[in-house]
Amino acid sequence: MREIKFKAKQKDNGEWVEGNLIHRTKYYGDDTDDYFILEGGEFDYDYYDEYEVIPETVSQYTGLTDKNGNKILENDIVNCPSEECCGKRG
Repeated sequence: MREIKFKAKQKDNGEWVEGNLIHRTKYYGDDTDDYFILEGGEFDYDYYDEYEVIPETVSQYTGLTDKNGNKILENDIVNCPSEECCGKRG
């Protein structure tokens, strides 16, 4: 089973944060949505940090890593020098 994690830029300072994604939809006529990253335990509500993030920057971890062990997320740009890493093109 792959790890389900998200990464996004914080709304207040533009720094990247990684963790679990929470999407809160407001109600009573307010159509604004808020997105938060929870950084900490597996939804352990006794210990976590919550960061409001910019929705357009949210990316999900693909379950893959690069040759250096860095996580590859959706919308990352990767260099595939051969068919070996990306499959047959064409």
